[in-house]
Amino acid sequence: MPSLFTLPSQIPLSTSGGLLAGCTLTFSATGTSTPQNVYSDIALTTPLSNPLSADGSGAFIPAYLDPSLPAYRVILKTQAGATLKTWDDVPSNQNTSQQFRLKAVGPSLTFEETDASANNKIWRLKANGEQLLLTILNDAESVETTVFAFDRTGTTPDQLNFSGQYLQVGGNLVATQQNGASPGPAILTGCTVDVSATGIVIRRTGTKTSLYFPSTISGTSNSTSMGLSSMGSLNFSSGGTVLTRVIDNGVIVLGTATIGSSSISFGVGAASGNFTNSGTKGIPGGTVIIYDTDLASTA
Repeated sequence: MPSLFTLPSQIPLSTSGGLLAGCTLTFSATGTSTPQNVYSDIALTTPLSNPLSADGSGAFIPAYLDPSLPAYRVILKTQAGATLKTWDDVPSNQNTSQQFRLKAVGPSLTFEETDASANNKIWRLKANGEQLLLTILNDAESVETTVFAFDRTGTTPDQLNFSGQYLQVGGNLVATQQNGASPGPAILTGCTVDVSATGIVIRRTGTKTSLYFPSTISGTSNSTSMGLSSMGSLNFSSGGTVLTRVIDNGVIVLGTATIGSSSISFGVGAASGNFTNSGTKGIPGGTVIIYDTDLASTA
């Protein structure tokens, strides 16, 4: 951040005690005569004259240093050009190689991106008791949501809580967390009348996704195929097949579930389909289908 220049030490008036009207400040790279700009605004858009002249009372207008430049050399001269004082190593950025401490009850540091879209601008880092929190806020700062919470007990770190759904390391997905029900209702197909299936619980943890069927979903079979459609986006890799339980002709048997992006097709035994085209078919209550998105197939 640009810093406002102030004279590094007290300067007397003239040798006779008068004001140093019209004196000048020359700004260059420290130890050299290579000029370095100073600016009238903190945004560093308007450079000042170099040397910079004082007014009739010896006062200078505000001058901002450029933090991207090396340290400055600043020379103070009289209006007649006599050198009064030279300072080297005036830091262009006062935060460089220095420690920064916020000391308060619940100290916080807020970042606001001026080029971000609405309600995507404000981030906050703050201490809260035994926690360090990273939060996001809306533009009015009336809604604050914790993204990361780092807990400690003394000098022992306890845990890291992440409230987002997806965690990546090096661009690779390493963890996800989502709980909820299917957008549904899902539809059990392959029956005389399509059966509405509600209450399917979806949980994603890491690369594993589980579907829990708390109640039996069944209908009267009229084909050798069976599926669940209208499942919504499950973030599955299409084509993965896992073992599961199915109902065929009123009997619970071992079957397969082939996962699509928004649907599942079932089979009896190790093959797809093969249901009896009469009697009762479906999915028994208590069935859990687990699928790993990193693997083509898993039991």
